[in-house]
Amino acid sequence: ETMLEAWRHLDALSAPEGVQTWLKAICRNVCQRYRRAHHLMAQRELPLVNPTEIEDGDGNDMSYLQEMPDPLALDPVDELERQDWMTLLDRALGFLSAPSREAVQLCYLNDLPQREAARQLGLTITALEARLHRARRQLRQVLNTELRAQAEDFGLPVAADHEDAGAGWRDTRLWCSKCGQRRLRGAFEPLAADRVNLRLRCPGCGHEINSWGHVPLQGIRSFRPAYKRVMRHVSNYFQPGLGSGWLACTACGTPQPLRVVDADEAIRVLGGTEKQPGLLVISQCQACRRHHADIAVAALLWTHPSIQSFLGAHPRALTEPESYIEYLGQPAIRVRVAAVTSTQRLTLITHPKTLQVLATFEE
Repeated sequence: ETMLEAWRHLDALSAPEGVQTWLKAICRNVCQRYRRAHHLMAQRELPLVNPTEIEDGDGNDMSYLQEMPDPLALDPVDELERQDWMTLLDRALGFLSAPSREAVQLCYLNDLPQREAARQLGLTITALEARLHRARRQLRQVLNTELRAQAEDFGLPVAADHEDAGAGWRDTRLWCSKCGQRRLRGAFEPLAADRVNLRLRCPGCGHEINSWGHVPLQGIRSFRPAYKRVMRHVSNYFQPGLGSGWLACTACGTPQPLRVVDADEAIRVLGGTEKQPGLLVISQCQACRRHHADIAVAALLWTHPSIQSFLGAHPRALTEPESYIEYLGQPAIRVRVAAVTSTQRLTLITHPKTLQVLATFEE
């Protein structure tokens, strides 16, 4: 409880060298809070009547009534178990982003119909279901990693998680490019017509990569070459569209506008309220309304030789949010990759529409 309180109020720690004193003060406050609660409970309790003194009006012994439980009273064991589950849930929800927590709160804790929850969140039903799916996946991951010990103590069968234990998920040597703190976990999922789907996700921040079966991966069982093939496919799919400004819908084949937008514009076009920092390349099919594409600008430059060379020297690196700048008097986009274990950074200056690399700088 002390460590949880400290984590929630970490911004209040002004001097890191005094962390031990700070933790002791928090622990003292937690203990005092429990002591006050125990004192208040003790004031409300009454001593039990002596069983030998319980008689009815005719003098008959009624002490057996004392052994009969109140059918309306809460079972103390059940109540404690419920409190433990609520504590575990509260801690697990702390690992989710604010929009995901709000969706879980409305749909699962407040038991609102999805249509009403979507209205309150300003989402479509499809977008809400996608957000809930991601939230459930992140909660399963948290209960299998950071909170695994607590979940097992409460009797939750975390080892039976169908995605991690039953679908071949295993650790990879690839670092997450969003947070740079954890290695990705991955799985090869068999699909119809002998296709293979690659899925990678970060157990820390929840960032996920999914090939959706669009990339030929038959025969590949190593994550690094599979990941490289997926990223090359993504670049080859989007790059021609950036040059022409049009991208064919993968569902119906109808050409649709393709453009670079910021987070606010992406929310306006695609819906939702959850912002992704930086710039996105987006396309939304207005013909069949069954498909939309959105990908970070930095992801489309992942195969560029300068980035590959930088990642070869600094495999643990993250991409910073892209931004619009002015370069040689013309508008441009800055893409930056930063090493986690050093101060090295690689900066790419690109054309604002075609993403053609105009210059590179390594610091």
